Amino acid sequence: MDETGYVLKWFSAFLFTMALEVPIVGALTHRLGKPWPRRLAVALTAQCASHPAVWFIFPALGMAYRDQIIVSELWALLSETLIYFGIFEKLTLPRAFAISLLANGVSYGLGVLSQRYTSLF
Repeated sequence: MDETGYVLKWFSAFLFTMALEVPIVGALTHRLGKPWPRRLAVALTAQCASHPAVWFIFPALGMAYRDQIIVSELWALLSETLIYFGIFEKLTLPRAFAISLLANGVSYGLGVLSQRYTSLF
């Protein structure tokens, strides 16, 4: 696949991930006293911080595919946890981790299913 095709594939996966994770994070942070747009902006920020590395940095490191997936998903989980914990003052670290785990688990699982049964990305 050429570079343009890979970037387009990433972009469709990025939109897919945002469509799943941003509403999950927004809904699970509703008790923090922040308005909906701010919660969505934080979730979007976390996606922008983690997702490009998963697609562009980790694949370039030359790891076996299984190891790349493990490292990539750990990066997404932990970096997003720290972003949520760092920005939402009332959010505990275990709660931030749980929110990130759920959001990433949903997007990873549905992403795997989507790859298997569609040509979305």
